Amino acid sequence: MKSLVTGASGFPGSAVMQCLLNASQEVRVLVRTKSNRRNLENLPIDISEGDLRDAESLKQTVTGRDNLFHVTANYRLWVPYA
Repeated sequence: MKSLVTGASGFPGSAVMQCLLNASQEVRVLVRTKSNRRNLENLPIDISEGDLRDAESLKQTVTGRDNLFHVTANYRLWVPYA
């Protein structure tokens, strides 16, 4: 299976990503350009840069995936989105 994970640079998303890798799934992650990628280093994943607000980047990223795990959240509602 080929899966896409949004939010993999964060704690919950990286846990989902790791479970998929442990299950021998092919994993692609969607991350913003400025996202901290510490949780993604040295892993056998395909990193796709994009933004959930950009329909074109989403189309390209989701192409060829069987599953989508949407684990993105902005829990800092009081902080302006950059």
